[in-house]
Amino acid sequence: MNKYIFSIAVWVIGTMVAYGGPVDESQAKALASKYLINPVSMSESQTVAYSRGNKTVDPTLHLFNNQDGDGFVIVAADDRVGGVLGYSDRGQLDAANMPAPLIELLASYSRAVEKVRVDSISVTPAYAKPPKAYVKPLISATWSQEYPYNYYTPRSSTSGKPTFTGCTITAAAQVLFAHRWPEKRPAGVILGEGAMAYDYYDWNNMLDDYSQGGYNQAQAQAVGVLMRDLGKLAQATYGVSGTRCDEGKVWNALQNYYNCTVRQLEKDLLPGGEFLQAIYNELSAGCPVFMTGGDHAFVYDGYDENGLVHVNWGWGGLDDGYFDINTAAVAAGGYGSDGCYYEKQLALFIHPNNGIIEPLSPKPVVLSINNNQALQFQVSEGMTISSRIPAQLKGVGARNLAQDDNGAYTGQVGIGLFSEDGNCLHVFGKTDVLTWATYYNSYNFEYDWWGADLSEIDGPADGTYYLRPLGRRLLNNDENEWGNWTCMVNGNTVQMMVSGGKVTLIQSDDKPHLSLVGKPDVLEPAYAYSSQLAGIQLNISNLSRYQARGELQVELIGTGHLEGETYEVPNAYMMHMVAQRMTTTPWIVKFMTSYTGTTGNHELKAGKYRMKLRFNHNIETKTPAVYEIPVPDDFLLEVHPNNYYGRVTVTSVKLLDEKGNYAPSHHFNLSESPKVTLGISGYSKYITQNYYSTQMRYRLVNMKSGETAYTSKGYMVSIPRNNETNLTSSTSHTIDLTELAPGDYEIHVDIEREGEWLDRWNANTLRRKITLYNAVLPVNVEVTTFAAENLHDVASIASFGAPFDAIVPNGVKAWYVEQIQGDKVMLKALPEGHAIQAGSGVILTSPSMTGVFHMEKAPLSMPIASLTGNMLRACKDGNHVVTSQDHAYLIGSQNQKTSFCKVDVGSILDPYTAYLQHSSDAAVLQFCFVGDTTGIDRVEQDHKTKKPDGIYGLDGHQYSSASKPGLYIIKGEKRMVNKQRK
Repeated sequence: MNKYIFSIAVWVIGTMVAYGGPVDESQAKALASKYLINPVSMSESQTVAYSRGNKTVDPTLHLFNNQDGDGFVIVAADDRVGGVLGYSDRGQLDAANMPAPLIELLASYSRAVEKVRVDSISVTPAYAKPPKAYVKPLISATWSQEYPYNYYTPRSSTSGKPTFTGCTITAAAQVLFAHRWPEKRPAGVILGEGAMAYDYYDWNNMLDDYSQGGYNQAQAQAVGVLMRDLGKLAQATYGVSGTRCDEGKVWNALQNYYNCTVRQLEKDLLPGGEFLQAIYNELSAGCPVFMTGGDHAFVYDGYDENGLVHVNWGWGGLDDGYFDINTAAVAAGGYGSDGCYYEKQLALFIHPNNGIIEPLSPKPVVLSINNNQALQFQVSEGMTISSRIPAQLKGVGARNLAQDDNGAYTGQVGIGLFSEDGNCLHVFGKTDVLTWATYYNSYNFEYDWWGADLSEIDGPADGTYYLRPLGRRLLNNDENEWGNWTCMVNGNTVQMMVSGGKVTLIQSDDKPHLSLVGKPDVLEPAYAYSSQLAGIQLNISNLSRYQARGELQVELIGTGHLEGETYEVPNAYMMHMVAQRMTTTPWIVKFMTSYTGTTGNHELKAGKYRMKLRFNHNIETKTPAVYEIPVPDDFLLEVHPNNYYGRVTVTSVKLLDEKGNYAPSHHFNLSESPKVTLGISGYSKYITQNYYSTQMRYRLVNMKSGETAYTSKGYMVSIPRNNETNLTSSTSHTIDLTELAPGDYEIHVDIEREGEWLDRWNANTLRRKITLYNAVLPVNVEVTTFAAENLHDVASIASFGAPFDAIVPNGVKAWYVEQIQGDKVMLKALPEGHAIQAGSGVILTSPSMTGVFHMEKAPLSMPIASLTGNMLRACKDGNHVVTSQDHAYLIGSQNQKTSFCKVDVGSILDPYTAYLQHSSDAAVLQFCFVGDTTGIDRVEQDHKTKKPDGIYGLDGHQYSSASKPGLYIIKGEKRMVNKQRK
């Protein structure tokens, strides 16, 4: 078997998907069948070393042998790592007779899956809607740091020269300007002359661009006072050579003074791709993102259809544009520029409490490892189950604390010993009680005094275990009350194997582990002796915790009549490639097929070439090295002859909705029966006519399986020469997406040539992708209440349209409507101990004043109430528009009494509310609880609770006025604002 080990093709067929997760055996077998005619899973006894052992827990790997002879396949059990990790057409996997190199390889794969599962504790906000297809820049301003922005900044005490605003302040000011928030200047600001005398911000006098001059003093002062206030409240340190301000102090100022909710994300501490997805979601919600990277603060405020993010650098518009955030850099830049803005990126999500933007809910305070060094052990020969193993953990901080002294985390750190089924068996190395006073505090735990003393427990028995860094919080010092031990954010896993009392630890080697995911994908063909760039997509998997940056080196080796020919691909476009941590990153390799260098002239000749890849890890590393990335032997790059006639380049695929407009998102909810129309832009080259006429078709390729899931019919198309042209009118094709399964799909465009279909794209962008999904129903909902008037034993009341079988909260009564007698609505109570049926409408009441009812999904064991004949209808979809067929009544107040009030046609109802359906001319219907009681024996009326002031929507947002038709809570009472009548 040894002779076969190193012929395994490390070859993953699917790129990272947007909604990754476990891969079960049937899914893995489907992938394995692409390589084996009859794949058979190894028995559990054979695979126990590479899984978590318990059948009820997901394994880390699926291993398959060929039932009909030689060959095996290794499939990851989590598609965030990849699909097929390796395969061979020779030999078989045999757990009882497996060579050491293969055991080590499988162990490394297993650790990679474990790391992804442990490390992917999400700290990103959850969004109800998918990201948009693109977002145009949200910030219209192109501000900078000098005059007039520093109109009010302090002057130097020595030279009298004006000081700069600072990049941090300029970036934050532009975010606030995009929201025109707040209306009033915060408390604690400096009052003075001009605009400094106002108690409000003069947003209307702030200009987008001051660089052309021509502005008046009021316009200069308007922006100057915003900059000065932010600098004062964020404790900026002003200087004539530069102004410094910590982003944490900006966070504090925005929360405490500017009435914003804020969330912080650190790119380097998240699994690759998660940070970028969070940026897309945030921008889709209409919120520019405050960023720091390298030595500069700037703003992400949009992105294009290709996923490049728009950056407002804060230099008066200089260098603003679209960038790959992994390599964001500029050649020159403005004041304070070092050009390397991809380093240590940190984002502040800023949501003003303006009643329009959804507030960011606070995250639980947890311990986090604020670097990539992770938990490490100092191993030695002869370790046993009674050994003490020194350990090291650096940079442990408390995530989600307030940015000032008001936040604190008091607790302990330890090392958890986990069994294969995920149970924590023991915690070693419990530290003394420590306090993280602020976000900036961190602790280091060193080899010389910290570790895991295995003698603290009996055993452990032979088997596989996992060691992980843990933390727990002291909840009440007087009562000695503690929270549970929990895994640290960005924590890692160290595998521990015990055999015959001897202990072996399998630790990361702190090197990038790069492999090619699938075969190289030719986006733009290579033509001999051509100035036209060739383009190849490489999907590079990085299984380590470390993001890898460096230079890609590509060598093409001739075959057949070109045997002995080699071509070193020029590295002009490959000097800075990034393999994101714990995920798969797509790289576009574009290159010229001929060039002149220091070693003379070089050119690719027509024919077929093998590809050799090397990665020079020489950026942001203390241990530079060159690593080879294996390429499957069966991949050959064909170089077409220079006289190849009719070259076609597809520059873009357009996605249109059913009205012919650009699709607002490339994520499609299958429950909404979506359709999408495709069209292309492109051009042709090397033709004598003005147009190249041929057939084309579309194909949708499932990115997980690599299979073509949909193929359109062929279309005749005339592609113009040289000039990119929008060809949507002649290439439009509509797809009913409900014919496809949920998943991620890549759109391919095939061009017919001499009876053969050829895949064509371009060398500059990744292929267009779409995501199909089934909307996930919530498992809990907060229902906004309002104060009931003149209802016996009822203080709070609300309607509820249940999206799931829902538990009735303690102290709350649920009612449904069986009949209506005259103007009296007869409400009947649900049986005690029964859940509200999904899709039903009910009325909820409480004898206590409360702002919301917390509705949770009922367990399967709870009986469901039968609501036969119920006349309350649930709003099953968001923003339900009332029609004449609804005959809708909603809870409201009439003559200081809570009643059912008739709703105008065209009114918009919020999700998870319920309306009474009853055909009547009456404007108001009265509540009548059956038995004239709410049925709640114990009344807990909080007389100190006041009705909330202001105007609120049913979603909890506060509004400045009730100018639009709809339902509002005004001074604690629900009111219907009708449309204006002429």
